[in-house]
Amino acid sequence: MILEENIISNEQSWKFVLPDDFQGTNIWNICIKHSIAAGNWDENSPYDFQLKHIKTIAIGDWIVAYLKRKTIGGIGRVICTYDYQAANKKPEISDYFHGEFWHRIGVKWIPVTINIDVLSKSSQNPFRTPITLLRIKKSVLEEILNNLNQKELVALKVLLNKND
Repeated sequence: MILEENIISNEQSWKFVLPDDFQGTNIWNICIKHSIAAGNWDENSPYDFQLKHIKTIAIGDWIVAYLKRKTIGGIGRVICTYDYQAANKKPEISDYFHGEFWHRIGVKWIPVTINIDVLSKSSQNPFRTPITLLRIKKSVLEEILNNLNQKELVALKVLLNKND
């Protein structure tokens, strides 16, 4: 069992909604391809607290990619903190989302497929809220990791060895 190896220590864990069907764009596939997680918040919106959150995410933190339709599509570790340069300068070479989604962190992803219905009700709750970026409890991440299949577990171990 993965938890016996004590892979989760004091890092924070986050749910990040990365839909595979946002206005005709597959945000999730682009995030995997470029090893990022990207959000599209306005500093003056009622959801600007998420912009503050993304700036606090640290290297080594865990990110759970939620694709909607009750599906967790990936688990990753943060490899680069908030990209102020991309957010401020919006370089054309990094415009993967047609001028949007400039709030980014670097993430090494492991694609997974987990239906949230296999989780306990309390662990499902963070995935039922419409908030894009939300800190989740360590127990939620542990339950997700305990639902990985053998292939996903091997990929996770490889990822962890690369981060050491």
